[in-house]
Amino acid sequence: MRGGEARRKVEWAGRRHPYRQLFGHWLSDWVSRLDPGAPDELFILARAAANVEAIIK
Repeated sequence: MRGGEARRKVEWAGRRHPYRQLFGHWLSDWVSRLDPGAPDELFILARAAANVEAIIK
């Protein structure tokens, strides 16, 4: 993970949040919109994707 990327913050809904935390939230929300009855494993994978993407770079 790049040094500054781990600490990068973005503003969303009037507050600053760690980018990776929001990215995981956005992916989980996307899974929910695609399939509201999706199994828990898909939501776990969506949240983890934010961290895996950072490691692969």
